[in-house]
Amino acid sequence: MFVAEVRQLLERVRSLLTTCDPATVTGPVAVELVRLFVDLERAGAAGKALFARRVEESGTYAGTGHRDAGDWLSDVAGEPRGHARAVLHTARHLEDLPEVREAFIEGTLSGSQVAEIADAGAVAPSAIPALLETARSGSFASLRREAERARWTTLGQDDAASRDVTGPRLMVHALCEL
Repeated sequence: MFVAEVRQLLERVRSLLTTCDPATVTGPVAVELVRLFVDLERAGAAGKALFARRVEESGTYAGTGHRDAGDWLSDVAGEPRGHARAVLHTARHLEDLPEVREAFIEGTLSGSQVAEIADAGAVAPSAIPALLETARSGSFASLRREAERARWTTLGQDDAASRDVTGPRLMVHALCEL
């Protein structure tokens, strides 16, 4: 039943998109539509992550000729393997971070925000409430800085918390794409 309901909703959204020409709406209506599509995108990201994790847990991907769930998700989503693996990595963390999982499902966080919070929360659970607040009220850049600070502080490297560590992190993401 759940699959049929989601399929119907998706078909309805696609149908609406084919009947509405963006040139025919006012600027304020376009702003509202963008916000609604951001919410739809967040719901889709949450569903993709949570159910892809179930595919991984169940081993269902094995019958598809893929070597792991990340490769399977990469093919299904048409995304780089590194991104698909990062989605699964985040979904694994969410199993132990119910408040972050709930915020993701509710749509108050984007997939990128959830990844930052879950990654930091896995090593610094006490930082989660502050990170959730930063995500809700601040910029993504400020969330990333706070998440990095929480990771570094928890790892006992307080002096490194003030350094810009996005360079090495970006390098890790780039290597995952290979």
